[in-house]
Amino acid sequence: MKVVHISAMFALSVIAFVVALCWHGVQPSWTWFGLVGLPSSVVTAAVAYFVADAWRWKIFYGWFVSRPDLNGEWTVTIESNFGSDGEQALQVNGKMRIVQTYNRILIYFQAPQSSGEPVSAVLEVDEAKNVRLVGIYRNNVEFKAREKMRGHHGAYILNVDAGRRPVAMSGEYWNDRGNAGTMTVVRV
Repeated sequence: MKVVHISAMFALSVIAFVVALCWHGVQPSWTWFGLVGLPSSVVTAAVAYFVADAWRWKIFYGWFVSRPDLNGEWTVTIESNFGSDGEQALQVNGKMRIVQTYNRILIYFQAPQSSGEPVSAVLEVDEAKNVRLVGIYRNNVEFKAREKMRGHHGAYILNVDAGRRPVAMSGEYWNDRGNAGTMTVVRV
């Protein structure tokens, strides 16, 4: 949720407040708006700060916020069937940067010959508090490597370790080139 969305909700609340006053026969005055303005501004600022940063505080985890904080740098090991033709799986090592707010998560991947950027990602938390990171990505291949491989779109499902700031995730990926494999992701 962006600050503009919070501001729009605040404006809608003020309009609803004025309509309610008029409905009950109370004449709105600027004094009323002065009394409403300061608390509303404080709440708007508090919500904006919570969405950007405070949601990850330890005090909120478990009872108010169920999603873990994945924000930061990670190392990635991929075991892929790319180019294997029955041979041993190809191992690729890379880095992942996760940028996360309360309501948004972006995952950026960097490997020796390509990079991945987010199309969509979501954290799923089930009733048993199991967490999965599910995403769709676009992979861009460096110019020098384009003879061996091409850019592609793909998806992944990663099971996230338990806790407020997990240290590892693991799961599978697949893409529109017909490749698939496993991913092991560890916090730096």
